[in-house]
Amino acid sequence: MRRPLLPLLALLLAGCSLTPDLTMPEMALPASYGNDQPATLTAPAAWWTLFGSPELDRLEQAALAANHDLRAAIARIEQAEAQLKIAGSPLLPTIGAAGSGANRMTHGSSSATSTVARSSSATTARSFQGSLTASYEVDFWGKTRASIQSAEAALRASQFDRDTVALTLTADVATTWLQALALGDRVQVARRNLEIARQTLDLAEKQAAFGKTSDLEAAQQRSTVASIEAQLPALELQRQQTVDALAILTGLAPSQLRLENTSLAGLPAPVVQAGLPSDLLRRRPDIARAEADLTAANANIGVARAQLFPTLSLTGEGGYSSPYLISLVDAHNTFWSLGASLTATLFDNGKLQGNVELAEARLRESAEGYQSTVLTALKEVEDSLAGVRWLAEQEDAQARAVTAAREAQRLSDVRYREGAVEYLTVLEAQRTLLNTEDNAVQVRLSRLNASVGLVKALGGGME
Repeated sequence: MRRPLLPLLALLLAGCSLTPDLTMPEMALPASYGNDQPATLTAPAAWWTLFGSPELDRLEQAALAANHDLRAAIARIEQAEAQLKIAGSPLLPTIGAAGSGANRMTHGSSSATSTVARSSSATTARSFQGSLTASYEVDFWGKTRASIQSAEAALRASQFDRDTVALTLTADVATTWLQALALGDRVQVARRNLEIARQTLDLAEKQAAFGKTSDLEAAQQRSTVASIEAQLPALELQRQQTVDALAILTGLAPSQLRLENTSLAGLPAPVVQAGLPSDLLRRRPDIARAEADLTAANANIGVARAQLFPTLSLTGEGGYSSPYLISLVDAHNTFWSLGASLTATLFDNGKLQGNVELAEARLRESAEGYQSTVLTALKEVEDSLAGVRWLAEQEDAQARAVTAAREAQRLSDVRYREGAVEYLTVLEAQRTLLNTEDNAVQVRLSRLNASVGLVKALGGGME
């Protein structure tokens, strides 16, 4: 008759779970991207090596090793690991030790179990005790296990946060480095055009001195020279500020970073295939973070539901008690006790039920956040693919425009020296050349940044 009690006891100790089964939101993902053909992702884990720059490689490694935002994200992982330990601690009993000694002075006769020191007015009783205590809350309703599931999901979320920070960091290092190089190119463009403008100014002043042209043309050219000279300090300032920002990303003081490369020339535009939209679900760390949040929110429902039901706690204590410290641990001075308590909330004006409803609402919020994150990821990939495609065409067209502007400037200068064209033709040709070459650098930068943005939108490399 006792055997049927064993399965019942096992069931009592194992408990049951009030956490609902998690159902991931159903999303109809497209079979392919609108601006790309289905293919596997070609970017490696260290995707920045596609630019073929040892300097960029060093900057990326330095940032991953020393960036303070990334280190903070790693510290948050350690916090989540500690929270997981805290959540799992109720799985085993809590054990404590206690020891005490006391002197009690009373009037009248002393007790038979104490050492007595009599005086004319009082009796002093001494007692000593040492014990071990244990307490354990039976996880019958699965509250502790649900708390562990929530803490495990929070740990995964913090790990994916670190991956997001690392991906964003490497992309920021690349785009900031490219920006610094582009500003170096823009400085060189301005200096070349400044040299051309100064040569034209020298010619205009000589012709004005010989009466071949008016002083107005020379004044206009001096204005052009001054305008270009004013652009140079502004570009140099932007470049220095960009280098300073790059130093911070790599964990250095601004004065500690000097760049070897000063131009975008020779850098390839990486070609990256986007793969399939469904791949984003396993590659993008922010999507994985949203999924972990969904898992944690679902587990918190189990925690909230378990609080609606009674709590069963088991306690035990054992030790020694004696009026003499020297004989405290003698066998005949032992004592022990076992106990159990069952507590339940009878009325709380809807507080516990409100906690359940709050947890369920947070689950719905997390589900909507997950779907929003997926859709945002799809948009970012589509935008990046479109940018890579159209900026490549724009760069080709801009290169043709630069070639035509240089030829137009050369011809206008020759014709002006021969007196075949007016000065305004030369002035317009110079302005067009400066703007066209400067725009070419910026279009090139945009195209390279689009490649970086595509890798970032795809979640980095396959690893």
